[in-house]
Amino acid sequence: MRARAASFVVRGGSPARVARAAAETARSLTRPSAALLFAAGELRGRLEELGQALREHLPEVPILVAGGHGVLTERGELEQENAVCGMVWTGGEAESLVAPPEADVGSALSRALESRATPRATAFVFARPRNFHPHAAEPLATLRFGAFLGGGTAGDGQVLALAPGREPALADSGALVSLGLRPPVVTSSPACRLLMPLARITEVRGSMVLELEGERALDVLAASAEGLVEEPLVFVALAREDAEDDEPAELLVRGIQGVDPAERGVVISEEVRPGMRMAFAVRDAAAARLQLEGAVQRLARDIAGAAPLFAIYVSCAGRGVSLHGTPDVDLRIIRARFPDIPIAGMHSSYEIAPHGDAPALKLYTGVLALFTMPS
Repeated sequence: MRARAASFVVRGGSPARVARAAAETARSLTRPSAALLFAAGELRGRLEELGQALREHLPEVPILVAGGHGVLTERGELEQENAVCGMVWTGGEAESLVAPPEADVGSALSRALESRATPRATAFVFARPRNFHPHAAEPLATLRFGAFLGGGTAGDGQVLALAPGREPALADSGALVSLGLRPPVVTSSPACRLLMPLARITEVRGSMVLELEGERALDVLAASAEGLVEEPLVFVALAREDAEDDEPAELLVRGIQGVDPAERGVVISEEVRPGMRMAFAVRDAAAARLQLEGAVQRLARDIAGAAPLFAIYVSCAGRGVSLHGTPDVDLRIIRARFPDIPIAGMHSSYEIAPHGDAPALKLYTGVLALFTMPS
């Protein structure tokens, strides 16, 4: 049976060379329906040229291009290089679009996507890092897509949408909506080691956590961080009220915005509320590997015998070589479980993935979406 999806990667090169590679990949498939591309390095700044080249070489396929801090395929990860990678697939139909330039990126994206929302569709969403805070994802939670994932670009104006018969559109945010393929199974895995068991938040004031299970939050932080060497970055892992200690894939990583010595409180974000569970944590390579291995294992279980087609992997720029000290660690874990499928993705400023039943902003997280077909 002919392949249903194929990836490609171009290191260095010109926009014209990238467009030729994308077109050649599309020709290897029967009636390609969509393409999702990721650009890194200097090529992020040449998206308008890339758009014109893609329009010339691949005019009939809806395409979305997002600029990231690095790109990856099943062949490996490319960081701090000029490169473009992409996934082209067949089946169903797709539409690429950009959101209007507004300060509230989440609301602009939500309005642009509202008429396309259906439980049978998948939305790939990418947006600038500036002003995309946790609450920016809340408007997206009102949309009923079958799957919703994406991430933050490396800067402003790094989302390019190409639609047949229209001029390429460059914007701060945009999306590719795929309809007709079975929505993917999505899993996410944070790169963090908890310094304490998850504890219930018992008192908050605005964005400041005052108490964890009756103890002052700043005192808990001091006790948790005692003994850490080399002064690693300490952040917060938040979990839902009903979370268990063994559910790392459901953690939301957040930075510590400040402390209040007088109140003995820790400032996190406005999404904190009494009843949520929380722990202080640090970025940790060994924990990241174990958590991703567990997430991929659960993903293989959740597809319930369906045949894998292809995967999109959005990985935080704080993972990769800067975390592991060597490239391709995440990809080796994914390929050990799914060795024969094409993969494409990017290193992002932040990640957008399901948290419970709603899309949420995630940090230091790897988000894996696996497309399947009945076996």
